[in-house]
Amino acid sequence: MILNFFEKDQLKKTVGVSHQVFYKRKGTQTAINSIFKISEREDSCLEIALFFYNNAIPYDVGKSEEFNKMLELFAKHGPELRPPSYHEIRVKYLKQQVEKTCLILEKRKLFGKKWLHNNGRWMD
Repeated sequence: MILNFFEKDQLKKTVGVSHQVFYKRKGTQTAINSIFKISEREDSCLEIALFFYNNAIPYDVGKSEEFNKMLELFAKHGPELRPPSYHEIRVKYLKQQVEKTCLILEKRKLFGKKWLHNNGRWMD
């Protein structure tokens, strides 16, 4: 029996009869559930990609922190999480985000005024 280098690493030597050596494979057999989970993941990724394509969303969005946070929250809450409606997104949550952005801009304007009043030098 001739084994290549990689097969020897994957095999576990067991006790044999005098000159015979028996080999037993290490590792586990792929479970049926894991095969179905791979298929479920592929289906999910296909739906996410379809969402990007049909709504002309730039692919860079897939790398953003907000996108990853959104997916983590959906995974955390599971199937009982009901996505926001069009009206909630457009009215309620957009208004909240605009208010947050205005607060951030006000803070930056104050910071910018300190910079300008000191002729481009940092104020202590």
